[in-house]
Formats: sequence, C-alpha cells, structure tokens
Amino acid sequence: MWLPHATLRNPGTPIAAARIAGGRLVSLATALILAGCSGTVPGTISAAPASVTPPASSSGAVSGGTSAATSSTGPVGSPSVSVQGLAGPAAGQPVEPNPSLTPGSTSSAVTQATIRTTICVSGYTRTVRPPASYTSALKVRQIAQYGYADTNPHDYEEDHLISLELGGAPRDPANLWPEPWTIVASNGNPAGARVKDRFENYLHAQVCTGRLTLATAQRQIARDWFDAWIAAGRP
Repeated sequence: MWLPHATLRNPGTPIAAARIAGGRLVSLATALILAGCSGTVPGTISAAPASVTPPASSSGAVSGGTSAATSSTGPVGSPSVSVQGLAGPAAGQPVEPNPSLTPGSTSSAVTQATIRTTICVSGYTRTVRPPASYTSALKVRQIAQYGYADTNPHDYEEDHLISLELGGAPRDPANLWPEPWTIVASNGNPAGARVKDRFENYLHAQVCTGRLTLATAQRQIARDWFDAWIAAGRP
C-alpha cells in the first residue's frame, strides 16, 4: 500500500553562544543550560494529502450453460499491457473483447460430465459450428457496434470468445466478437486471433487429458485469455 511521503525536519538543540569583545559579552542566542540535561525544540512533520484509489476488481464465473464472467470496469480480465498496432488494419484494436458486448456464454450440452461425448470427440465442433452466412453477417454488425475504425470484415475473425472446443455457445452473439487477426502488445508479445486459436487448442488438450477442468479452462479463456496464455508459457 502506497503511503504519502512525509518530510521530517529534525529537532535541533538550542545553541548558546557568546563572544567576548572589548570586555563586553555579546549574546548571540539564548540558552538554558541545566546540569545534566538540555532543552530541545520539537520538529514538525508535514505531509501532502494523498488520494489512494484501490484497483478495481473483476469477478464472475462461467457456469453450467448460461453466461460467462463479466466485468463492469473494462474488458473481461483486461490485460495489463496496452496494444500497439502493426502496420496494418489492426492498429489500436483491443486484445480482449468488450464485455458489455461479448461477455461469453457456454453451451448447456457441454459439461464436465459430458466432455467424453462432446468436445473430446474428434469432429465435434463441425457438428455445432454455425454457418458462415450467420457469422459473416454478425461480424459486419458487430464491427459497427465495436466502433472499429477499420471496417473491413476480412481483417477480423468472427471469434467465439469461449471456443466451441471448450463448450462455448455456438450461435449466441454474447459469445461472438470480431477479433483482429494480428496485434502486437506493448511488451512485444503477439496477440490476435491466430494466437488465441493456438491457446484454445492447448486448453482443449488440457481438458481432455484431465489436466484442467472444463470450468477452469472456460474461465481462463473468458476472463483474460491473453494473460492466461502468457502464464501458461505462450503455448
């Protein structure tokens, strides 16, 4: 916790000095000299008032088959890095979706108890993926909703925030957003749709091999996939 700096003026000891000139004692200061003790002048402490604003917290959970975590303070689990665009259409675009538009949602058919007959079955996502005609039209509408300066649909993937291979809702607009294909974060790490796709594959493998629970993987991808990807070693 940050505390305001204080400026301490150390107490001084009164000094009695005398000078004898021409047989006269000229007093330069008044002092009290007592046997075995001396007086002091208390010091003063001055401190500028400080306004300390605690960091906003983000909370929420992905549950059952309804909705994912949302945050009232910014993108879901907003990354701690700012984004620098490449020389291209992704300049200035976010790593994470806007939580008020894309909080994330899950499929009620996919639970921890059903992963062996759903997401862990090869080819599952092909059976639930919405047609391109649906996602392409939604992408155009959401690009306008997100207020992107670059409105070319080809520069974005219409991404499932919680991916289909992690039990994300296939057609719910709350789980879909126009994600820029490529972004470079200020710390030099790549981001964007291609990186997120690789992380989704990694989490899927972790779930289907029993290293992660489905709920944990869904939380990681929904709250802040970018920081979770870094924490996992950038797989």
